[in-house]
Amino acid sequence: MNGTTLSFAVNGVGILSAADVRLCKRALSSRRIGLTKMSAGSSWKLPGWLPSFSAAAMAGGLFGYDIGSSSSVIRVLGDQGFGASQLSAVASMSLLGALVSSIAVNQLGNRFGRKSELQVAYGLYFAGTCLQVVSSGFWSLVSGRFIYGLGIGAAMHASPLLISESVPSDKRGSLVALKEAFIVFGILMGYISGYALSPFGDESWRFMFAAALLLEVPGAIVAASCKESPRFLCLQASQGPEYEYLTRDAEENQYVLNGGDRDQATRDIGDILQNIRDNQSELGGGLLQTPGAKPALISGIGLVLFQQFTGQPSVLYYANRIFDQAGLGFGAAVGVGVFKLVSTIGSAYSVERFGRKPLLITGTTIMTACLAALSFIFSGIQPDAPFTSSQQVAIISAVILYVGGYQIGFGPISWLMLSELFPLQVRSKALAFGTITNFGSNLLVAALFEPLRESIGSSTLFAIFAAISLSAIIFESSYLPETKGKTLEQIEDIMRGRDKPPRGI
Repeated sequence: MNGTTLSFAVNGVGILSAADVRLCKRALSSRRIGLTKMSAGSSWKLPGWLPSFSAAAMAGGLFGYDIGSSSSVIRVLGDQGFGASQLSAVASMSLLGALVSSIAVNQLGNRFGRKSELQVAYGLYFAGTCLQVVSSGFWSLVSGRFIYGLGIGAAMHASPLLISESVPSDKRGSLVALKEAFIVFGILMGYISGYALSPFGDESWRFMFAAALLLEVPGAIVAASCKESPRFLCLQASQGPEYEYLTRDAEENQYVLNGGDRDQATRDIGDILQNIRDNQSELGGGLLQTPGAKPALISGIGLVLFQQFTGQPSVLYYANRIFDQAGLGFGAAVGVGVFKLVSTIGSAYSVERFGRKPLLITGTTIMTACLAALSFIFSGIQPDAPFTSSQQVAIISAVILYVGGYQIGFGPISWLMLSELFPLQVRSKALAFGTITNFGSNLLVAALFEPLRESIGSSTLFAIFAAISLSAIIFESSYLPETKGKTLEQIEDIMRGRDKPPRGI
């Protein structure tokens, strides 16, 4: 817009005076450079980190979809004559596969990049889905379930690493937590898929498995297009002079991920490389010898154990039992799923505003109160007696509030802090150890719940869960660091400071 056009546009129609027009001309001239820059940078319509986040989030959604659809698959297969042990194997084989692949990535450590591992996860997802869909008998079906589970373990290891190492520090908490929301969304889609495809009869379970392809194919395409973690490339570049060319790749990736700021990308990569050099001068070998790893391991593994041993799978057992008694199985399951999704999104929205510890403590406090309430409610119910209407309302209310507390705290924040706390050199190995602990303790709680319930009673069992949950509050408030607003390198410095003995010792 030149001066003549401006005069006609505003003064010519009597809106502004001549003095006002001259003022507008000067303002426009002073903004010309800024407008040019905006135009030149307009090609960055989407954040550079979006493909990395999207690929990781969709991989988590496929984990959730398997959880949600399995219940419908088990029901259909049960109607076709599968025995109890066979149904149990079909249900648990994906979890076993996830545990095995978690052990594998723990041994492989940093040999593969975050992007490469995520691509492998999608390949395993695809292979497992195809084998499940075309399976002709029990053994081919459980083999497909196991392969799919291998993909789950790889995805749950690579996804938080790729997100936390690729996105800006001020968005890391929200985006890693939002990945948990995709898992919950996948569970919800699994429920809906099972309900919608059930009318297809005896072969409906094949369609339920095949529906995962709708997410696997676009997820794999996005994973192929995303950038490798610059921090992983820096770590590889530090292995020797022959790998120094990876530093240029790391800087280029960081340039794309941060939105096109070349100078900032150069500074970021310089800080990461300096942090690696500082750590290398102190490294003593294994995981526990790495400075800062021991307090990080106590924090991360403690969170994972508390996450499982506060009884989350066990609490939902009673909710499902009541839903079945009332004939509300599908509707209630979807309702709980929607509530979990809303709670998780709320946590993702709040984590960069209030911090990790406040959300954890708030969520765990809600869980503790609900577990204590469940213990009190069950103290007045005879073993295996049917629930009265008032008892059903009280139990369901406590369960739903418990689920909300879990999704505010442990659900998203545990995986977030696991991806933040560990030094770069051992981050992959440590997160793999956390994944092993997660899936292993999940299996343990599921296996011990029913025998414990029968031997000591539901009231006592929930009282134990409440005591463990109370211990978790003490652990969270007294030991965990707050990582809000800090870069991963700054968090490493905090953990190294905790690992040093007091002066004079």
